[in-house]
Amino acid sequence: MDDLSDAVVFVRCQNKWGSGVVIDAASGLILTCSHIVNHAHDSVKVLFKNGKVEARVIYASPPSTPYDLALLSVGEVKGLKQLQLADSPPVLGEKVLTVGYPLSTENLVAANCTPTLTAGCVAKLSQRGGPIQTTCCTHSGVSGGALLRPPSQLLGIVVSNLQCNKVIMSSFNFAISVEHFRTPFREYLVTKDPSCLQSLSVNNTTVKMEWALPDCKL
Repeated sequence: MDDLSDAVVFVRCQNKWGSGVVIDAASGLILTCSHIVNHAHDSVKVLFKNGKVEARVIYASPPSTPYDLALLSVGEVKGLKQLQLADSPPVLGEKVLTVGYPLSTENLVAANCTPTLTAGCVAKLSQRGGPIQTTCCTHSGVSGGALLRPPSQLLGIVVSNLQCNKVIMSSFNFAISVEHFRTPFREYLVTKDPSCLQSLSVNNTTVKMEWALPDCKL
């Protein structure tokens, strides 16, 4: 849990908040959800076990694209630890964990910067660029958090829950697979060129349909 407290952080942008995942500790790069940072270029704060720092938005996916991702930079900050990207995709039925900061506030996290872990399994997979669906129980604030293959391999970034009749189904949630962002982020780590990340702004109709999750009826 100590390692996860340094690798999964709390992200706040004005009145929005959620979680983030450190993917490169040396340069202070953090993955989160675009809807949390709202394409802001300032006023983004990151809290972790050793303190609070300002973050810069390097990339944020536009609302029209299915992959709800943003990349933040906090620079060289002592105490951060990174999660390793999983070396193989998830398997149906595989046991997984979600890690993030549900129903939190900046004051609560500052007092006890420990993320919440929930366990579940992979319930559904898409072969066409769609989400990983799991049975982990998640709540508001876990968006941008980690979907892990225990103990600490990053399988994806948590983005949303399913809604039925306007009720959030906490045990039906979705994550963006590492397989969808592994290559562009590795290219950015080498080149530091934000244009490498533009490939995440997917405009493929099939992928968009996979991520079209309408309010269902029970």
